[in-house]
Amino acid sequence: ARLDGNLQSLSIGELSTSKSKAESGTRAKKSSREVHDFLREWKQCCTTAKDTLSFLARIKDIDGSFQNQLVLQPAVTCTEYFSTDIDSDVVGNIVEALHLLCMKTDGDSLAIATANGSAGDWRDASGVPHLLSSRYNLLSFTHSWLKNLPSCGRFELSVSFLMPHQQQKLKEVCNFLKKSNGDEGKSANEK
Repeated sequence: ARLDGNLQSLSIGELSTSKSKAESGTRAKKSSREVHDFLREWKQCCTTAKDTLSFLARIKDIDGSFQNQLVLQPAVTCTEYFSTDIDSDVVGNIVEALHLLCMKTDGDSLAIATANGSAGDWRDASGVPHLLSSRYNLLSFTHSWLKNLPSCGRFELSVSFLMPHQQQKLKEVCNFLKKSNGDEGKSANEK
């Protein structure tokens, strides 16, 4: 099952398939040993969507912007660890984590986690880290991962190997961002 027109058809605002700016910077690709160690840590730590989200949202003990506090900044992570290729299991883990962040299960239907503008009741239940409890941080984090994943080597191939339910979750996350972007535009126009 192929994702409808690949991820490019689900672009959100500035989401593009071009290489990220970080890739053109001075950061060097990690050695094969460092990549191997990172992937080993990934496999040990990222067994569930909740675990993966916790792994991706780890923060440093520094002051600064939300993105600078992240241990794994999406642009840097994609450049340093996945410039050659990214395994479909890793993409699937990230999709599942982003889906958990953006949505929650309410019976049989999916509800936008921030639809009512309050994150208090779902954050604890789904294990979403406190740092991501603000709507802005949630959208920034999700957008940043979706923007940078296409810069990973063989990304389109990995997306094509996602399980159908993971492809559906990827569509739902992209639709969440589209809807949120539309809501943000309406709010700005109403002021």
